[in-house]
Amino acid sequence: MNRPAPVQALAAGAAVVTVLLTGAAFWLSYEHLHDVASGNGLDGSRAWVWPATVDLFIIAGELLMLRAALRNQVDGWAIALAATGSLGSIALNVAGVG
Repeated sequence: MNRPAPVQALAAGAAVVTVLLTGAAFWLSYEHLHDVASGNGLDGSRAWVWPATVDLFIIAGELLMLRAALRNQVDGWAIALAATGSLGSIALNVAGVG
């Protein structure tokens, strides 16, 4: 059985931690935005979909940035999508505190 080189093992560990952190951050953001939506009169599916749309901008942008990176390109549209979703999520999360 071959053992992975330390560099590969560290890269794999960093990838796992990054995925876990990203998942936790999305979950916390989504839950808070859902609470904000519910507190502002949205209920049922509307309270569920509203924060999801904000987070989907981020996911779409990040997937498009990954595709561009794999092609050794820069995709301005992907960056704009991810930035719009990120800034929107941050602004709405901060506005909903307190």
